[in-house]
Amino acid sequence: MSKLGKTNAEFELIEEGDKILVGLSGGKDSLTMIHAMKEQQRRAPFKFEFLAVTVSYGMGENYTDLQKHCEEYDIPYKIIDTKVYELAKEKIRKNSSFCSFFSRMRRGYLYSAAKDNGCNKVALGHHLDDACESFFYELYI
Repeated sequence: MSKLGKTNAEFELIEEGDKILVGLSGGKDSLTMIHAMKEQQRRAPFKFEFLAVTVSYGMGENYTDLQKHCEEYDIPYKIIDTKVYELAKEKIRKNSSFCSFFSRMRRGYLYSAAKDNGCNKVALGHHLDDACESFFYELYI
């Protein structure tokens, strides 16, 4: 938490009055991010808000446990229901990746949700292994 605070002080990632949308997939990266934000909210010498948001792809996902987790830790949470899965069937180009399509659509929905909820910043959990895998994945495609 000390490194996070120092990094924030150096780069001014979170500032007084910010409202930050945090993409919450339920994986270790995004769960760590929301708990780090919650702790920074307690420690920071200024006020800011954040909202955890999950994008549902319309595949019958169940986010009950994630919702309960956020409630347990007093983390504001919303689920954005979409029809990305159905849209992918219609729009994805031949030999294109579902992963890339879903990723672009998810980011678009997150940016729209940020605007709709008065958020001025978006935070996404992505660790170095993810970045390396994405790099090599894109080379393969």
